[in-house]
Amino acid sequence: MEYRAKDVKEAIRMAEGFKIKGIYDWFRGQKYDWPLISSYLRLNKDEIVRAEEEIKFFEYWIKNEVEVPYITSNYDHILGVGQHYGLKTNFLDFTTDPKIAGFFATECKNKDTSESVIICLNTSELEEYTKIIGGKVDQFRKPEFLTLDIPNLWRMQAQKGVFLFFPYLDFEEKLFTFDRILFPYDGKTLIMDRSKIYPKEKSELELLLEQFFENIKIHYAKKEIRKIISNEYSLDEDAISNPYKREFFKHELDVYSGWNNEIIKQWKSPKIQNYSEVLKDEKFAIKIDFSLNIGDVKQEISKNINECVKIYENIRNHSGCWKVNVANINNDNTSKASEFLLSNIEEYMANFWDATRILPYNSIDLMHGLINLCVIFYSFIKENPFYREDKKFWNKFNDSYFGKSIIVEYQNFDKSYSRSYISINGLSDAIRDDINKYIIKEMPRLEYYLLAYPNPRKLFDFKKFVQIYIKQVLPTQIIMRNERLLFNPVYLQNFGRP
Repeated sequence: MEYRAKDVKEAIRMAEGFKIKGIYDWFRGQKYDWPLISSYLRLNKDEIVRAEEEIKFFEYWIKNEVEVPYITSNYDHILGVGQHYGLKTNFLDFTTDPKIAGFFATECKNKDTSESVIICLNTSELEEYTKIIGGKVDQFRKPEFLTLDIPNLWRMQAQKGVFLFFPYLDFEEKLFTFDRILFPYDGKTLIMDRSKIYPKEKSELELLLEQFFENIKIHYAKKEIRKIISNEYSLDEDAISNPYKREFFKHELDVYSGWNNEIIKQWKSPKIQNYSEVLKDEKFAIKIDFSLNIGDVKQEISKNINECVKIYENIRNHSGCWKVNVANINNDNTSKASEFLLSNIEEYMANFWDATRILPYNSIDLMHGLINLCVIFYSFIKENPFYREDKKFWNKFNDSYFGKSIIVEYQNFDKSYSRSYISINGLSDAIRDDINKYIIKEMPRLEYYLLAYPNPRKLFDFKKFVQIYIKQVLPTQIIMRNERLLFNPVYLQNFGRP
């Protein structure tokens, strides 16, 4: 059946009325009135090969690299999550909220003469109908209804997403036509704030998922480049003996005792939270006064943050709850880098907060890292360097605040990487206590340890390493690199020199 509405608002009201009456329970918004066909069935032969490769990559990654048994215990859950992040599967995205369907029916659509549509589904009716067909048609695979309530997938929860397994090319033409509400779109009506559908707040799992799918794109881009470059060659780095290791160490280091499986498991299994639980309307203000010197600024920031923590005992349960009030700032001749940082500092703080609050850091270390992030922000705006990775600025700041520092590069388990700074003193303190019994002769420079052993599990004491990581490495990375993904320290495969 086709219904007509004068605009998207009326279409949503109609759908909401149908839902209240129990006529339909699932909804799907489309910018155009296309027949329902899964993304997988729209692919050509070459595209199918890639799609199936991507599904295998994702299945391996989610089962072997990330501790999420509530996803990996069910293959349909793996496909559903993959579908939500863009994998080509035989699932179709639906929602239980007509307003969200209205959003997707109009998102980014320009005004034209074509009609938008909200598809309405009664799941019980479709299930009963396909049972009848299944009894009459050999090898007919019935559609499946997948309702996922997966902790830490906040975007899926915000969209109230559900999935219909729909492996058919011409289902609507031959068997069953889905009911629709058709309406013209004026190109102007704003259904709801986009941040309600795509939350700015992201769980650690969502950040890992985003990074994985970004790496998939990079992987296939590199494959295309290899087709063009005929003289490609590779270097087997594992076959090359590390000269620093050979010169300074008696024999291979074992994984240090602090990195035991029980500890790793705690850090790989952060607190499970649903999206509705992490939202907090109230924001906690941090004042940064640019008329003060760096010591006084740090003292004021520390006071602000510690007072909030004392008053709100459950503050670590909430996402993105900090705001920054700046005072007495001189905007004359502000560099582009400083302007960008000023406009995004609250997002950076939310990024740091959400990546660390769920890990088993003690609150003192967590707040110390947040304070250092604010101090680095203050210093960057005060010095006003031309670009984010300006070595002159970082050397000056580090020497005066953290102590003489070196730049480090570290790689996550999925091969993504970043760079930051770590103080020489911090590095020295974090190295395992028994290192001397493995050394042949004294290192001329401390960073030679990183060149010989870039594996953090072999070189560092776990507790000391994660402390220096949250206090120095992460705050510096955020300001220097403008990267959203902050790695969980137990996922690091390498931590060494660039």
